[in-house]
Amino acid sequence: MDKDYKKTYAKAMSYYQEGQIGKAIELCEKGISLNMKNAALINLKGMLLYLSGDLNGAKALWALNKDFNNDGVAKKYLEDIKFDYKRQEDYEKALEAVRKLKISEALNLLEFCRESDFNKINVYNLLTCCYIKLGDYEKAKECLHKVFELDKRNKTAEENKKLLRKYGNLENKTSYGRYIAILVCIVVLIGVGYLAKYYFYNKPNKDISYNKTEILEQNKEEAINKNKDEAQVEKDTSNNENKDAEKKEVAEEKKQIIEEKFPEEEFKKYLSQKNFNNLFSLYSTYKSWKEKPLSINEKSLLVKSEELLMKEGAEFFYNEGKAYISKGENLKAAEAFLKAFEFGKGSYLHQHVLYMLGYSYEQLKEVEKASAYYEEYLKYFPKANYSDNVLYNLAMMYKNIDINKSKEYALKIVERYPKSQYNNINVQQILNQ
Repeated sequence: MDKDYKKTYAKAMSYYQEGQIGKAIELCEKGISLNMKNAALINLKGMLLYLSGDLNGAKALWALNKDFNNDGVAKKYLEDIKFDYKRQEDYEKALEAVRKLKISEALNLLEFCRESDFNKINVYNLLTCCYIKLGDYEKAKECLHKVFELDKRNKTAEENKKLLRKYGNLENKTSYGRYIAILVCIVVLIGVGYLAKYYFYNKPNKDISYNKTEILEQNKEEAINKNKDEAQVEKDTSNNENKDAEKKEVAEEKKQIIEEKFPEEEFKKYLSQKNFNNLFSLYSTYKSWKEKPLSINEKSLLVKSEELLMKEGAEFFYNEGKAYISKGENLKAAEAFLKAFEFGKGSYLHQHVLYMLGYSYEQLKEVEKASAYYEEYLKYFPKANYSDNVLYNLAMMYKNIDINKSKEYALKIVERYPKSQYNNINVQQILNQ
């Protein structure tokens, strides 16, 4: 962690502890955009989204951190969120129950929700509203306080605070005032509900043609014609010699193929042991024999090898690529990811491999290859985990190469992912150019 990174992280944590969650998120975005290896900042941003109720956003960040930085904390976070999807469902049910004035039912549902920090801001806002409806203003104040601890400027909490100021001391008056509070609270909740739903679900072969014009001028001097004839004879002789050499080379290659013995025992050893450490050797041997003429038995072994590589090789090479990425060995990473790509199509790893190929080549400054894999990612996985990240990487790559193309990608981030961490100051600067 360098000095600037520590400073950014410390400031973001300070904002978070002061209840300025919006500023904390903004600072995290800035730090992450400068260096994707800022693992602690990525985790912090994920946690802030988690508290705000954006489970998918938090999950995407932690998955990125686990895969990209091999971060153990992110891995633990991902393991712990398995029950939060149920909490999300219960929160939605509680929200509907409050709209129907079924307050006891809503409170029962929210009990499970409050066991986790997930969606904490929204959960305690809804609890505040429930207790206002029941006239239990002390509990309402306690819940409201928990929201303001995290987000001092939370709009829903501000509305609930106004209700408490207006009705919190009217416990002995008629129920008329309470019902007014209920109606106002319902209006607020309807707005929150719609926002929540939006938040959660949302060579060439070049034809060489030439005309060989033979100009035979009969009136030319005999010496000139003689020289031309001699030159042509020399050229033809040279061509014939080249053709003979090519024929000899082809014959040697055929002879070598015939004499080269198929490594049957080697293939059998790889298939019987199924040792991950042998997969690199198996891949190399498989590739060297894939296009060669084989007997039926030899083809059978080759097919079985291919099946093994497709079953276990994709994940093995993908993990190897990640290991190289963590060491900064991007060329070796790209080579490993290419092997994973060859055998991982159609598997769950396909999108991850495409992203990592794009990233590896981006680090190698090979923009053409990087953009090709990023574009392929968007083609097959337009709304997957890394989609906003891919758009952002493309926008930044083309910023100083083709600003119009960069703007296209930046605009897609704004339109498709307005809440994304990648809809940040860098994107706005691109669009303002």
